[in-house]
Formats: sequence, structure tokens, C-alpha cells
Amino acid sequence: CPGMFSQDRFSAAYDPVTRKTDPQALSDTRRLMDVLMLRRMKALVEKGLPPRHEVQVNCPLSPMQLFWYRRLLIKDWRMLELIEQNEGQNVGRFQKLMSLMAQLRKACNHPWLFDGAEGANESLASMVAASGKLALLDRLLVGLRRRGHRVV
Repeated sequence: CPGMFSQDRFSAAYDPVTRKTDPQALSDTRRLMDVLMLRRMKALVEKGLPPRHEVQVNCPLSPMQLFWYRRLLIKDWRMLELIEQNEGQNVGRFQKLMSLMAQLRKACNHPWLFDGAEGANESLASMVAASGKLALLDRLLVGLRRRGHRVV
């Protein structure tokens, strides 16, 4: 398809100022992409897969995770107090609140994501013990393997 993707053809079909496109050129592009791209679904390719089974498991935070979680909340308690008092009037604090939420999520995933949290003992056992999720997953996978389950 030489010339199919030329700059002149693109410039004629799309106006960057008004952001308008030529509907015929868009339709032609979609038809061309249908021919070039192969889209297959997993269920159509591998028919022997059993249906996916999802289970939601709640797990407690480890002591190290609780330490970091509380530390983050105590560090920003004044900001949280101001937001609660003014209820929605602090648009400027929204970014700080979103940053705090990201840090709390990081503490829930694994405390070693924070700089200096690893300590001196960086063994696999200490890494698993530092996170409630990993500790539960470690116990869960051992039991599933013993019973012959396959896990993805």
C-alpha cells in the first residue's frame, strides 16, 4: 500500500485546528485496519480453558504495613482535618489528598515500596512476612499446589 499513509493524505483528512475529520477517510482507515489487524479472543482460540473463577479474599495488614499506614495518616492529619471541616471548599488540597491516597495504597501493597523500609534483613521470608497480602498468598499457594490446582 505505497502512498496509503502519506502526509498529504493525512493532512487532507484531518484538520488540527478544528479537530474535524473527513468521515470517508475515517471509514477507509477502519476498513484497512480490519484487513491488517488480526483480533482473536482467548475463548475462540483455546476452547479447553475452564471458566475463570475469581474469589475475593480480605487479608489483614502486617505490623510493618500498619506502622507505615499510621505514619502517613499522622503526617497529614491536619490536612485531613481541614478538608473535613470545609467539606468540598478545598479544591487546592485535592491533589495532596490524591497523593496521600496513592501513598496509603502503596503501604497496603508492600511497605518495602518506601525508601529505607527494607531494613538489614532482606531475605525472601522477611519480604513475605512484611506484607499481609504476600503472607496470605504464600499460604494459599502452598495449599493449592498440594491439592493439585493450577494457578495463573
